[in-house]
Amino acid sequence: MSDIKILVVYHKESYILKGEDFYPINAGRAVAKEENRLWLEANTAGDDTGDNISGLNPVYNELTAIYWAWKNLDADYYGLMHYRRHFMFCDGEKNYYTVKKTDENYLEKIGYSPSKLRDILAENDFIAPKPMKETSVYEHYKNAHDSSDLDAAIETIKTFFPEFYDSCQKYVFGQNSYFYNMFVFDKNTFFRYCEFLFGVIDKIKDRFVGKRLFISERLTGIFIEKLISEGKKGAFLPTVYVEGKLSWKDAFSLTKKNLALRNGGGIKSLIYAFKPVLEKIVPGFVFRAYRNRK
Repeated sequence: MSDIKILVVYHKESYILKGEDFYPINAGRAVAKEENRLWLEANTAGDDTGDNISGLNPVYNELTAIYWAWKNLDADYYGLMHYRRHFMFCDGEKNYYTVKKTDENYLEKIGYSPSKLRDILAENDFIAPKPMKETSVYEHYKNAHDSSDLDAAIETIKTFFPEFYDSCQKYVFGQNSYFYNMFVFDKNTFFRYCEFLFGVIDKIKDRFVGKRLFISERLTGIFIEKLISEGKKGAFLPTVYVEGKLSWKDAFSLTKKNLALRNGGGIKSLIYAFKPVLEKIVPGFVFRAYRNRK
């Protein structure tokens, strides 16, 4: 039976997704807050051992866990999900679902079992999220972030990774967006993905001092587009989001952090910064309708 390790990334206490193929990991263990550290050390692996970039987590986010797995973890398949954002391992009409909470039947609700996952991988070359529709990936990024960062990434791919350039153009100026850096790849594909992802980032990393690496989701999307162009068959699965109960204090704290890290972008960038507060005010169906638009 294939050894599958799907990283489930945590940075604070939350429901532990328990399944033989899931690998709970604390992204940013080197800079974990003291109030979270005891729980994280008891329930998750750290990304701060061996060859690691754990200390860069405030900028690199979940990429520090991906890097650690690339350099330190052995498996036949590698994947990534988040502590509140998971694949639904069965098809659905929507690309994005929300649930209020998890319970003992949660894995059954999202269609997971070891045999089901292996059936999916036996019939497909990789797993990725069902795409969301945007005017274009470029316009979406431009409206929310500093578009010059994406321009720099495109130029870097053209110069140093020319074999990805056609897929880059098709993805960046197309409508299908693969968000969240979620995937399941076989070992060779995962290593190839990391070489591309961190190779591009290494060329432009000086641009991201003091701001978050939102560019990474677009690089993951370009890589997925490259796999499609090569004739690889993907299983595009819905994403499930577990709605947490965020306190007003935490909502204001996250908004303050988002505003501090905001650099460039238009009105959508401002909306993103205030998202924690907006989600306390705006009915959830509004966000769900936006994510599931065609």
